[in-house]
Formats: sequence, C-alpha cells, structure tokens
Amino acid sequence: MKDIFTKILNQATKDFYSISGPMDEMRLQESYRLSNTIVMIVFPILLIGNTIALLIALRQPEKVGFLLPLTNILIIGFTQALASHLALKNGISQSYEDEINVTKLNKSLVKSSRSTFFGAFLASTTAPAFYKEWSVFLEELTDPTLLLGRLIVAGAITFIHYYYCKKQLQKKILANK
Repeated sequence: MKDIFTKILNQATKDFYSISGPMDEMRLQESYRLSNTIVMIVFPILLIGNTIALLIALRQPEKVGFLLPLTNILIIGFTQALASHLALKNGISQSYEDEINVTKLNKSLVKSSRSTFFGAFLASTTAPAFYKEWSVFLEELTDPTLLLGRLIVAGAITFIHYYYCKKQLQKKILANK
C-alpha cells in the first residue's frame, strides 16, 4: 500500500511541476521544499481572505457570493503559475539534455495544465456551496449554462498557464543549449 501511495504521489508531483524524465532524489527533495514554501505563502492568504469574506458576507452576501469564487480561482491560478515558475527557476522541471524534444515537452505541459484545469473547475463548481442554500447549489450544479461558463473560465486559466509555461520552458531550453 505504501508503494502505491508513493507512486501516486511521485506522479502527481511530476505532473504538478511539469517534470519529464526520471524522478531522482534531488528533484524530489527540491519539489517537496517548493511545495512547503508555496503552502506557507498561500495558506495564510486563503485563511485570512476567506475569513474576511465570511465576515463581509454577514452584511453583503451577494457581493461575496460573486467575488469569492473568482478570487479563489485567481489564487489557485497564481499558485500554479508560482509553482511552475519556481520549478523552472530551480531547475526541477528542466529535462535532461539527451531527452529534450518537443513531444515530451508538450506532454509534460499538458499534464501540468490538466491539473490546473481540474483545480480551477472544481474550485468554481464547489465554491457556491459555502454561501448558497443546498437546494440552490444542487440546481446550479446541474445547470448546463453555468457548467459551460465554469468550463470556459477553467479553460481560459489553463490556456494562459499552458502558454506561459511553454514560453518559460522554451527560454530555459534555449539558454541551456
């Protein structure tokens, strides 16, 4: 069971940081260090921000209901971009010289963008559960126009993330050659 969990964790780490190639000990330790740094930066922001939002929701629930999902999606997108940037800067997601090709580069970027898409879509879908009644939330969950809008927003975040990371990786590859 421990081996299965370790394999899943390593694969999720490789997908999150766009790592291609083998996961050696240095990359693993550096990715854990970056994960801890990002949690230490983002957790207080989310905790304080959501606490303030809940306090404001006592007086103006409509404004908080509209802005809270958007701000949480932006924070998730910022976190993913920060993680990708730090991974590129520290050389975690840098491919080995003999492995660099366009196919592997695009595959690792698609994997990273896939995790960004699912995170943004889940955040935009589940955020209304905190400020709406359960029956209204379930109705919105099955509304095709709202789901389409959430898919479009998550797709836009993923599109921006994909092309940003692609440009950064191309710059890194050109700098190494």
